[in-house]
This record gives sequence, structure tokens and C-alpha cells, in this order.
Amino acid sequence: MAGIDLRQLPKEIFDKIEMREEMDVTFWRFAAENYSEIFWNTVQERADITKENSLILSTSGQQGVGKSWSAISIASVLDANFSVDKIFFSYNDLVHNRAKLKPHSCVILDEQTQSYGMDSHRVMIILNSIKEQLRKKSIHMIFCSPVLHEEAKSSMYIIEVMFIDQETQEAVAALKTREGHTLGHIRIPSPLKVLADGESLQTKEFMDAYEKKKDEHLEKILGNKNVDVFEERADAVTKSKLFKTAEKVYVKKLGYIPRDRIVQIVNKLFPEYHAGVVPQEIAERIRMNKEMKGQWNLPGARKKTK
Repeated sequence: MAGIDLRQLPKEIFDKIEMREEMDVTFWRFAAENYSEIFWNTVQERADITKENSLILSTSGQQGVGKSWSAISIASVLDANFSVDKIFFSYNDLVHNRAKLKPHSCVILDEQTQSYGMDSHRVMIILNSIKEQLRKKSIHMIFCSPVLHEEAKSSMYIIEVMFIDQETQEAVAALKTREGHTLGHIRIPSPLKVLADGESLQTKEFMDAYEKKKDEHLEKILGNKNVDVFEERADAVTKSKLFKTAEKVYVKKLGYIPRDRIVQIVNKLFPEYHAGVVPQEIAERIRMNKEMKGQWNLPGARKKTK
């Protein structure tokens, strides 16, 4: 399968990958080597319920690049009965519910907070203990977080999601070894993408239930009763004068407002959030809503250089 032509990517993605290549001596393989077939063959093999095995993965990536729904897509292949109640937003929830998990199922630990790892030694001891228990019961686990933690070293693969290919409805990720060496890239379909068999990995009802569960978790950890549904906050931002001014400036030139600029606007309108994960989440809702409604063009391809 062909590699990735970086010259065809939007400039913001091209620059991010180019910077990573300068910092990581193995990252050049990201664009050059396509490991999609090898990776999905491994996932299919581990999903075989006639064998006693498990697959432990760590998935990372910036807010909005598709790391959570990538984890959901992989989990849906590993576990034919994957459900929202197998997604946990804190290790405490996973600890309390681990006895209910059945062999050959898959769980996701989806870390949405940036405070995770404050007590990293204790957390890592607990997580490694949980992973050993799950492995013995042939239960798959996908750890999903904005940044990699020490626990990633015990994962079979590390998946760093780099960007979403809107045209193909796939997340494009770097596939790495537990030592952090890049093997190449893999493509992970959106849970709602209609595949070759005419089916999708998940339903819209599932994704809505996931977003609702995530919102409830964020409200709980923020300890702020005034944090209402993020869709409502996103709608309030798009109606603001600041946002409408930004649209006039950026959409004409780029076709969309850069994510960092949206986050700045959210922080300006809602300073009570003190930055953190909430403005990032609202920014992602805004961007996705705009693109889905066709009000913003998808980021254009970067012009080829001679």
C-alpha cells in the first residue's frame, strides 16, 4: 500500500509532521511505511474468541485528532459486543467494575483530564496491576490520553493519532513500538464510516451516548454545576461577536478557523474554565458542527513544491 504524500496535506498538518521528524529520528517512517494491513490483521487475530489472548494498546494525540473514536473503532473490532459501559473515564471506575468484565471483551480507559498522572507512581502501579488481571482473563484494553505515560511501555503497540482525513473519514496515526520507535502509519475508520460490507462499526446512538457520558464525567471532575451541555456552549460561542469577526477573517482565507484561535475565543468568553480541557472540547464541537453543516470547507491541500 502506498505511503503518504505530505505535500498534499494541509499546511498545519504538514508543519506538525515535519517538526516531529526533526525531533524523532524514526518518525520519517510515518509517511513512508503503511502498516494498516499488518495492524488490522493483528487486531482480527486477537479478536478470535477461541484463543486465550488479549491486546493492550496505548493511544495518544492532541484534542480533536480522533484518538477517542479511533479507540472506539478498534475496540468494536476486538469486541463484537462492545458497549458504552465498557468505556471508563477514570482508573477508579475501572477498578470498581473490573470484576464485571467478561473474557474476550474490550475496555477503554479514556482520559479526558490533563491532571491525570499527578500521582503517577501510584497510578501506574494500579494500572499495571489492572492490565495484568485483564490479560489473564483475555480482556483487551485500550488506554487513551492526550499524552503518553509510563504505562505505555507495557503496551503491545503505541498509536499516536496525527490527523483526520476528512475525505476518507479515517484517522491517520503513527504506529509505534513500546520503545517509542515509529514503524509507519495506519488508517483507522470513523466508527460511523460505512465500510465495504455496507455496515459501520458503531451507530450514531452509540456515539451520542459516549459524548453524553464524557460530558457528565467532565462536569463531575470540574466540580462546576454551571457547566452545561457542551453543545449549548459551542452554540453560544458561534453566536458571539468575537467568533463572527474571526469567521470573516479566517474563513475567507483558509475555509475554517484554526483550532488554536477557537480555543482563544472560548477562553475569552468563558474565563471560568481556566483553559484546560473544556475549551478544547468546545472548540472541537464547533469545528465538527461547522464542517458537517457544510458552512466551512475542509482544510485545503498544501500546494506541491518543486
